[in-house]
Amino acid sequence: MARSHRVPAPDGVRTVALIDVWEKPFGWALPDESHTLVESATWGWGWSVPVTRERRFVTMMVDPVATQLTGDEGLAARYAELLASLPALGELSQGARCSGAPWAYEATPYHSHDVAFPGLLLVGDAASAIDPLSSYGVKKALASAWLAAVTVHTAFVSPEHAPLAADFFSERERAYVQSATQGLRGLSREAEPGGSAVPFWSARAELEGGNEAELSGEASVERLRHDPAVLAAFETLRQAPAIRLVPSDGGRRVLRPVVRGNVVVPEEHLVLPGDEVALRYLRSVDLLALLDIASRHDDVGAMYAQFARLMGPIPLPDFLGALSVLVGKGFARLA
Repeated sequence: MARSHRVPAPDGVRTVALIDVWEKPFGWALPDESHTLVESATWGWGWSVPVTRERRFVTMMVDPVATQLTGDEGLAARYAELLASLPALGELSQGARCSGAPWAYEATPYHSHDVAFPGLLLVGDAASAIDPLSSYGVKKALASAWLAAVTVHTAFVSPEHAPLAADFFSERERAYVQSATQGLRGLSREAEPGGSAVPFWSARAELEGGNEAELSGEASVERLRHDPAVLAAFETLRQAPAIRLVPSDGGRRVLRPVVRGNVVVPEEHLVLPGDEVALRYLRSVDLLALLDIASRHDDVGAMYAQFARLMGPIPLPDFLGALSVLVGKGFARLA
């Protein structure tokens, strides 16, 4: 059912995993034998995951178009050739024995056109699977399942918010995929040997990551670190002996979905001017709660103390950064 909504993978980014299990009777002599090991090559990358102290999966991730895979005998020979070409993993496998013949498994990332339908959600790997190189596949699947449960619960207890919850689920699924694609693109650029174009890596380095403004605000948050208006507001806050802030009439607000407890509800968000991203939280700081608290004190230290009492402790740099954004982006002004 889910496959009928799947978006075809871009040309040049198909990935097949060649897998075998290796054993070393006395362990692998690693600084930490619980670690996953990754090593890049021109043909793709190798991956080793521990099962026990003596057993590890050792996998070659290849593009089956660029790296020909033929028959059972050919597959074993190709696997051995690829493993031997990896300086670190090849050396690590010396003295180990494989438990059987290697096998191949499809590992190409995918996503769906739509993930929410009347009475139906595509959840976890049914909705999308991200590239294994990101190492966040399990986390992404768990996050998808959790939000799907919240979405279904919302439909039962607050049916008026069911469409909002379904849209929110779809939005977050798109954000997972786009964020993972951007991460793969960056990792692929780093992995290209000597900065030269290698088909396996260059195809992934050129993937389209979607509209950055849709990535749950993360791209915009990163830009705020270098925004001149935000930096100027930070200097003002740092140097002033006392500051009284009041909400500005210029800041635009919109209703956007958030999870409260185990339901999705609409709440006000602040719209960042310029890229039109709606934010309620900046890192761990509730911007609207901060705006309310900041208008009741003339000392940044007192603001921070009350925010921590009401909302829970947060890192001071996150608090100061959020306060600077409120001032720099016109949501608050000096009284």
